[in-house]
Amino acid sequence: MSDKKTLGKNIQAYRKKLGFTQESFSEFLGINRTELSYYESGKRLAPISVISRAADIFGIEGYDLYEENPYENSVNLAFAFRAENFNANDLNEISSFKKIVKNYVKLIELKKNE
Repeated sequence: MSDKKTLGKNIQAYRKKLGFTQESFSEFLGINRTELSYYESGKRLAPISVISRAADIFGIEGYDLYEENPYENSVNLAFAFRAENFNANDLNEISSFKKIVKNYVKLIELKKNE
């Protein structure tokens, strides 16, 4: 599968698992819904800024969105929580919190490897 298709399929899977509409998610990403649709369908490759922002709200690393292995994706998706009726500001707050958690986990891993 091409990078565009894999990336699009994974963005859509995480978005749906979390209960975000294309409209609310595209607003959070700072793009229009049509553009998000192109990314999810694999017609266009999302820019790094969109991938990074999406990964932040999903609580994963950007490279995880390129994962083709269904098992790996199912593990990441299992930890995703479903949310409804969030606006762009709510999503920004959640994203900021998830960034803090990701950084904390990275620090713990670094300490283990010392």
